[in-house]
Amino acid sequence: HEDRLVIGANSATFAHPNTGTPCDKGGAVYVYERDEATLLWSYQAKLIALDAMTDNYFGENFALIDTAAVIGARNDNEKEYDVDGNGGTYTGSAYVFRKFSGKWSQQQKLIAHDMLLYHPDRHIDLATQEVYYGNKKFNYDIALDEDWLVVGTSRVDAFDEPMDAVYVFKENPEMHRWSLQQKLFANNESDMPPQWNLTEQQTTVHLRHSTLISTMTSPGNETSFIFTLPENHMASHDSGWSALQMLQNH
Repeated sequence: HEDRLVIGANSATFAHPNTGTPCDKGGAVYVYERDEATLLWSYQAKLIALDAMTDNYFGENFALIDTAAVIGARNDNEKEYDVDGNGGTYTGSAYVFRKFSGKWSQQQKLIAHDMLLYHPDRHIDLATQEVYYGNKKFNYDIALDEDWLVVGTSRVDAFDEPMDAVYVFKENPEMHRWSLQQKLFANNESDMPPQWNLTEQQTTVHLRHSTLISTMTSPGNETSFIFTLPENHMASHDSGWSALQMLQNH
């Protein structure tokens, strides 16, 4: 944003202002605004998660538009449970902050309920019984434009899990609430180059109006997928993003 600047400090350590709980590497984001006359920047606010905890790394990535900021916490300890009651952790989350009446406050917390959970029982090589602690991370990268929010993921996984997804959220302009609209993938894993490393990859996202670029990187490889919105997407709530092209970056 031209007159607003945010600086992430994902290793910031502090005592939580509401609970007093020590948060070592809980993370924070600092907001500055520029004076139109002097062009100098001044400190406005320090943003931390309402449920900040040690090693959350809040502020590692973020996106800013107008009076909204979306901030990722790579190791947020948001537990989800499977049908057997096994809990997961460290899947990450994204926090939405808004500025109302001159004050920044947390508006919403977004998580991916279907992310692969950090649970050792799910990563056992049946042949060797070796445990591999694989993981997927929600919020490896964040992009924000108008009323669309896109979150990329990363994966370190030794087994044949589905390819990483890009999560697309849309804001309700009246309620100022975000909801998941779509998950975007490569059409299938056969689209990827034969040398692609499916066990260690990250997804970055770029968003501008009706064009979304999702770039998947793996050691020695990089492939971009371009998605678009139909021209009448503003009139149809049900219309969504569709794949346009795959680019192999050489």
